[in-house]
Amino acid sequence: MEPEKQSITQDEISDSDETYESSDTAVCPSCEPDPDDPERHCINPLPAFRRTAANGCIRCRLLAAGIDKFQSFWTGSEPGQSGHGESWNEDEIEVSVTPAWPVDDHEHGTQVTLWRPMKKEKNYDFLALEFYSHKDEDNESPRYGFCPADDVPERSDSDSSFSTIQSWMNTCQEKHEMCRMNQSQGHMPTRLIHVGSAGEKLRLCLTSEVGGITGYAALSHSWGEKESRKTDVPKTTKSNLKSRMKNIKWKDLTNTFQDAVEITRRLGLEYLWVDSLCINQDDYNDWALEASRVGRIYENARIVIAATRSRTGDGGCFSTRSPSYEISEVAPTGRFYVRKEISHLDMDDQPLENYKTMPLFARAWVFQERLLATRVIHYTEHEIMWECKQDLHCECQGIKNERQWQGMRPSTVKLEHWRLLASESDMMQRCMHWSTIVNTYLARSLTYDRDRLPALSGIARQMHLPEEMGRYLAGIWENSLPLALCWTVTLRNNWTKRRPSEWRAPSWSWASVVAGNGGWIDTRFDSGGSHPMDKDELETHCRILKAVCELKVKIRTERSKTVI
Repeated sequence: MEPEKQSITQDEISDSDETYESSDTAVCPSCEPDPDDPERHCINPLPAFRRTAANGCIRCRLLAAGIDKFQSFWTGSEPGQSGHGESWNEDEIEVSVTPAWPVDDHEHGTQVTLWRPMKKEKNYDFLALEFYSHKDEDNESPRYGFCPADDVPERSDSDSSFSTIQSWMNTCQEKHEMCRMNQSQGHMPTRLIHVGSAGEKLRLCLTSEVGGITGYAALSHSWGEKESRKTDVPKTTKSNLKSRMKNIKWKDLTNTFQDAVEITRRLGLEYLWVDSLCINQDDYNDWALEASRVGRIYENARIVIAATRSRTGDGGCFSTRSPSYEISEVAPTGRFYVRKEISHLDMDDQPLENYKTMPLFARAWVFQERLLATRVIHYTEHEIMWECKQDLHCECQGIKNERQWQGMRPSTVKLEHWRLLASESDMMQRCMHWSTIVNTYLARSLTYDRDRLPALSGIARQMHLPEEMGRYLAGIWENSLPLALCWTVTLRNNWTKRRPSEWRAPSWSWASVVAGNGGWIDTRFDSGGSHPMDKDELETHCRILKAVCELKVKIRTERSKTVI
């Protein structure tokens, strides 16, 4: 979500020669809007903004010092960035200041955005900055509208980052009752990679032949489009299975796989599960068997490592993040810092058109992996994020401080999913939640049309209440009929609705088309738009006498059941 540029004329600010005493706690109108409209943006050219800073406004002085750390935005001197090699005059740069405001007893920090006109079209590029102080330092941050936050280490493979992950893990294992529910070592993958410690050879092992496995990590990653990869995704096949039981060559691994091995070792685990290596990729029966277990594999993993920042295995997990700069020298007291703003909005799971900062989320299989996993560490472009059944964290502390959620409790579809499962939810609540899951899931892409239902089967198994919900019929719950037939088709991005290349579901199921889905009923909310409708409020004009969904292919699983 990009900020909206709103022009507000304040000529009296730009031309003002008024001076401000440095001891005065008030700030000038250049960075504080009309008190009658506290959410109003102040937008001024950069030179006018510098004048109010020079005339004595302490907050303007701090903001100007922070802005100067990012002069490359208008000088075009930062390699690899948009606008590199082009330059702008300072009077072409505008500064947007949205001051701090309280929402539901939470103080939200000052937001500063730089704007520059695009050279080839009538639009603007922008750079959002975040001003903050350290939460454990005694300073006057609230006086200037800055929120407390933590520094993000420059490298995500630093000792400091691993210490943070370990602290999140310890808290989760010790205090989160929900995260300890339903975990069973009885449901183990057929194979795991034994990573051991640094220097040891990697090899596949059969879990049935290895005793004492107390925990393993699982990798969630995107294979990516074949033409986009520099390194092929290593696969286990019938021809190399025996050799991989003895040794997996380090040089054959993608950057993401190598990083996952290091993360597993540094977190004190000896085993790692990776789909392409632990499943025999050209043995359909083996693939089907493991696909039926995949939900339990991710849920039972001690930790799921998500290469959230990478479109292919070439990107890896680890990265160098944007630095922070101290700007305390221009303030009479206190210590203050600035960095590029770290956005968390891709975590809210809306069916976004574009997963700019977290491309892994665009994959349908990953949606299930993330939802079912007990604990996930997301390696994003700007920081590491933690997501478990009960909590959400990030290195910068922006989620804890509820920045960008505008006073609402930060949440994701994963957190809502587990809250529902832990509650005494009824059939209607579960079916409405299932509709939300389907809508969110269909915004994600699949390489193979045939995977649309299998990639959601683990979530369906987990949510199923047999007596209340009835049979699972190609993505629809029997007892939600006929309402569940009221799904609609929506189009997103450049999608065109079509039937899949291979048959995968009866025509009355949402899974029978390739397109977005508008939900199983348009009136899932009451006239106020905020509360789920009670089942008694729905007026039914027909009933389903019989519903049949026969499997086209039957595959034997470990419990002699069948899967699609």
